[in-house]
Amino acid sequence: HPFKHYDWRYNGEKNQWQGGFGKLVLGETWVAHHGRHKQQSTRGIIADESHDHPLVNGIDDGAIWGPTDVYRVRTPLDADAENIIMGQTIDRTGDFDDTDTLYGMRESDDKIAMDIMSDDPEKTYNPNLPMPPLVWTKSYQLPGGSSGRALTSTIGASTDMLDEEVRRLFVNAVYHLLDMEVPEKANVTIVGSYTPSAFSFHDDEHWDTMHLLVEDQIWPKR
Repeated sequence: HPFKHYDWRYNGEKNQWQGGFGKLVLGETWVAHHGRHKQQSTRGIIADESHDHPLVNGIDDGAIWGPTDVYRVRTPLDADAENIIMGQTIDRTGDFDDTDTLYGMRESDDKIAMDIMSDDPEKTYNPNLPMPPLVWTKSYQLPGGSSGRALTSTIGASTDMLDEEVRRLFVNAVYHLLDMEVPEKANVTIVGSYTPSAFSFHDDEHWDTMHLLVEDQIWPKR
C-alpha cells in the first residue's frame, strides 16, 4: 500500500520512515502508557530551558493539567528537538468513579506518583525519574519532499481541553508555528458550551445507538 510507511508500526525497506509519520515528522510514535490509564493524571512542568519560550506565554509552571495519563516517550529525542513541557505523573487522591468524566481525578490532586507496576509484576518503576517530554518542537525533512517544523503534544484529549492552560498551549502553538507573535496571555475562553465525554473505547453498537449526523456537529447551529 502506498501509505503503509506512515503507520507507527512500519519497519519496512524505507529506512527513513521507520516508526512511520510520527517518528519522522513528530519525533516519536506510539510507544505505551507511562502512567496508569484512568488512574493517574498529567501535570505539565515547564522544561528548565524553556521558561522564556513563547509557547509558554501566559502559562504558569505546573498549571497545565489533564486527566489523561502521561505517555511514554523514548529519549533522547532527535538532536534538533526542543523540550518545552515535561509530563509529571500524578496519583488520584479521591476515589475512582467510572461515571465521572474525569474518573474521579481532579486538578487539585497533588500526590506525585512514586512507583508503578511494570510489565513484570515483580518490578516497579518511578514514572517521574525522569519525567518524559510532554510537549516538544522539532524540524523535519520529508524524503524527497518538503521540510518544516512540528510541535508534538501527548496531552490533548477532549477532557484535557477543559483546562485553560492546555487550551492556551495549543493557541500559542498556532501563533508560533505560523511565525506570528505569541500573545502574552491569549484569550482562550470557551465559546458556547463544551461538555466532552470521558475517554474510553466503545463498540459499534454504542455508535449505532448514538445516531450521530454530520449536521449535528456543525456550530453554530443553523
